[in-house]
Amino acid sequence: MVRIMFDDILKQLCNYYERKVFPLNSAHDLWFKKTENIPDEAAFYIRDRIYEELESFPKNLPKIMWAFYHEWIEAHPEKRAKLNYFNCPDCNEGLIFCRKKNSDDKYIRYVFKCSRCKQDHTPGYPMDSKKGLIEKGYEFEIPFAAPVKRSLADIKKSVGREIPAPNDYDMRPSP
Repeated sequence: MVRIMFDDILKQLCNYYERKVFPLNSAHDLWFKKTENIPDEAAFYIRDRIYEELESFPKNLPKIMWAFYHEWIEAHPEKRAKLNYFNCPDCNEGLIFCRKKNSDDKYIRYVFKCSRCKQDHTPGYPMDSKKGLIEKGYEFEIPFAAPVKRSLADIKKSVGREIPAPNDYDMRPSP
């Protein structure tokens, strides 16, 4: 959302809720930074939903705006960008993959939505932070195999040799 659009929506909200004092410039700037990635196209929908759902000016305006933006994007999936993710150090595109031992000493795999970046909106996954999961005893997995670093000499030696099949299943075709 461009600054002019955000300012206009904020003025309309302040007038609608009869706010006598306009937000401080510092709060105004922070709110804009938190919402600048919301497209202008959704701004009036968000404003109207705030009018409909809230009886007073929201205490956490960016949070409410993002919630109504996600509602808008679900109603207009064709407006969704193909890839809308940014790099979060705690997750993989909004999801945290982890595991935890059960009472039988076997690992059970879990998937959580990242509460730090909140990039994934898939229903059904619980939300938690990496720090919170560590405190609860979860261990973390990388969902994709990390590349194996080999020297050029090792690669040269392996050329032309048969690649061994994994131990857990046989790759030979059935007769």
